[in-house]
Amino acid sequence: LQGSIKHFDLALALEPTHRNALNNMCHAVNAAGETSLAMAFCSKAITADPAYADPRLTLGHLYFTTGRMNDALEQFNTASRIQPSSGQILTNFGVALHDLKRFE
Repeated sequence: LQGSIKHFDLALALEPTHRNALNNMCHAVNAAGETSLAMAFCSKAITADPAYADPRLTLGHLYFTTGRMNDALEQFNTASRIQPSSGQILTNFGVALHDLKRFE
């Protein structure tokens, strides 16, 4: 895990707004137990490329697991507009709606 983080750090030193490196760093630091830092990397990836759905899915999942359901829904909703045919995004969106008992 630390090796992954090291390499993502190196990539980001070369290209600070590299959307994949930012999103992958989000996953790596979250796996290391740094949820707040993971959210920050997801936010940076979204800023780097607002039309990239992956960090929105990841951030939505992080919000979901930390009980920030409305924030999770917002990210899943935006991600589903970017990538309307993604089964993973739609599934996460549906699970969040179900947990909130929003059966509309």
